[in-house]
Amino acid sequence: FRPRDGKFDVADAAIRRDPEWIPNISEMWSSGKSSRKLVNDFIDRLNQKAALDEDEEESIAHNLDRLFDLQKYPFTALEIAPSVDEEQVADIFVRINSEGVKLNQADFILTLLSVFWDEGRKALEEFCRRSRMTPRAGEGASPFNYFIQPDPDQLLRVSIAYGFGRGRLKSVYQVLRGKDMETGEFSAERREAQFKILQDAQSDVLNLTAWHQFLSTLIGAGFRSGEMISSQSAVLYAYAFYLIGRNGFSVAEHVLQRLIGRWFFFSTLTGRYSG
Repeated sequence: FRPRDGKFDVADAAIRRDPEWIPNISEMWSSGKSSRKLVNDFIDRLNQKAALDEDEEESIAHNLDRLFDLQKYPFTALEIAPSVDEEQVADIFVRINSEGVKLNQADFILTLLSVFWDEGRKALEEFCRRSRMTPRAGEGASPFNYFIQPDPDQLLRVSIAYGFGRGRLKSVYQVLRGKDMETGEFSAERREAQFKILQDAQSDVLNLTAWHQFLSTLIGAGFRSGEMISSQSAVLYAYAFYLIGRNGFSVAEHVLQRLIGRWFFFSTLTGRYSG
């Protein structure tokens, strides 16, 4: 901390040698000295280097007082009782986070995954991480490709579209919480049943064979790299349709690839998912 202008920085060798700086601010409280004593000692040290005028001393004293008052800064801690169930924990987490950065529906669903199916969220994140890394020799199959490096929330949309037949996520959060859309009641049994659907869907979505066979449909449609992709959403929904045709209707692979390739080409041409 540099009291002359109130600047914080990461300490390095030059800062530790410069009397203008306090390299470790924790010493302000661990020394046991009063704030007045610390201020006077610091100003005396600077005066030995170069004489300070009255305004400079006042500014330094003011900034040091503000630094010393950090120990009075209030923090709010929310302690959740052990008796609170997982459903309420997820709801509390979403409510708190929505007060800061605005969360979207995918964020809410990923929160549920963290509470009720953490390994599923980790699998999503690992797939996305590996899709960004060029595979090394002998490493085996990898989701890496030259069209799209998806984020977890994007692949989650594919799982929702494929597993629940929904293109919008608005109501899926409530469904995964186990809500009966007719009565409005929640139940753990219904939640487990809906998560089972999501688990089965995600297993197909992260299947590397299906993933790469789908990507080959883009090549068949004339696309060669991510630079030719104007909408990642079109890629994601094309993948959902591909999985529906492949696993839901057992469409022959050569027929399915031709149909999905044409569908993707025209959705790109018309900007279906670009607005």
